[in-house]
Amino acid sequence: MNIIWPQTGRTTISSLSDSNQYVEISISEQVTTGGAISDTKIKILSFALGLAEHLPLDVWLLAGHGWSLPKNRITTYKKFWRSMSSIGIEKPISNFGDFVANRSTEGIQFCGYRRITTSEASLVERLSARLPCLLVYSPSEEIIAKLLEAGYPTFKGGINQVLERRIRERGLPYARFAEDSDEFTVRLAMKIPRCEMESFTRLVRLSMPD
Repeated sequence: MNIIWPQTGRTTISSLSDSNQYVEISISEQVTTGGAISDTKIKILSFALGLAEHLPLDVWLLAGHGWSLPKNRITTYKKFWRSMSSIGIEKPISNFGDFVANRSTEGIQFCGYRRITTSEASLVERLSARLPCLLVYSPSEEIIAKLLEAGYPTFKGGINQVLERRIRERGLPYARFAEDSDEFTVRLAMKIPRCEMESFTRLVRLSMPD
């Protein structure tokens, strides 16, 4: 089942090979000649974030350090969101959380979540270009906090299947940029519970960007 966007964009809908309870809505668009990949990512993110405006769900950005930091007072104070000031992302005022993602002999890693609105697509793009990130659609901040209380496992800089399994166990829609995105095409993979597929598919049709 294909839904064609105007010009270069398109979506496809298919079942996930490892789950009968989820389907994938793949949203992709070619990078225009002379355009920047970041601009294309922001366009797709704005589209994905805008879907939540028509649902009883908020969008939450989950992100974590992809490397170990030295254990000292500075890193413990900064945790995750304060450490993001180095790339121009300030700590949120509300609707956020910081957690220890992992402790090892190599150091300490932090992770965090924050609620995201449609106007913050550029923030998500900036962070996702540097760190492992997920967008999760959830009606409750408490649910998101519980996802990260057990840590934020990463694998070779990407999202570990352990975290995705936690999300699926709670039946939450989620999205991330696919690893096969390249300099010519950007693809956002949205993983949707099968019971929610009809409502999301309808919104995709109604909300296609100009």
